[in-house]
Amino acid sequence: IGPEAIAAIAIGLDNEDPVARARAVGSVIKAAQGGAVLAAMDSDVSVTMTGILQKAFQDEEPQVRASVVNGIGSLGVRGTTEKFVAVQSRKSQVDSRSKELLIEILQKGLNDEAAEVCRDASVSVWQFGPGMSYLVEEAFNSENASSRRGILLGIAELPVVPDTIGRLMPAFAERD
Repeated sequence: IGPEAIAAIAIGLDNEDPVARARAVGSVIKAAQGGAVLAAMDSDVSVTMTGILQKAFQDEEPQVRASVVNGIGSLGVRGTTEKFVAVQSRKSQVDSRSKELLIEILQKGLNDEAAEVCRDASVSVWQFGPGMSYLVEEAFNSENASSRRGILLGIAELPVVPDTIGRLMPAFAERD
């Protein structure tokens, strides 16, 4: 299924079942990629997908919001396996405006009230691209305890550079 299926799949975001909505998010991303993991999507598809993800991130269910931030990670330049082991880099799959909007969603995800959303957002920040760890550091200094817990859970799943942990630890020790 390719990009032409996005609108049909997005109907699933209106389902009463949060599991169905979360799965619809993942399917929209896969359709936008056109079934080819390494293929770059065109600008129109990127904009359509980003609009759908913005809407889905407003869902009241943390499971759906987590699915959104999780999916954003799969669009990044660091292709990864399920165990978050880096493989070859690839070209970014989204246009620059969509990338900015997706980064905004990740920032909101890092500060979400639900720890699982923060966890998935912190993992996705790492997947989305190099030089983005500053987003995790900024969110970790927030007053939101769920955010800090979620970020720590995400860091536990990643091959994080020791100096990043060193920068985060003082903020953690002072509050928690």
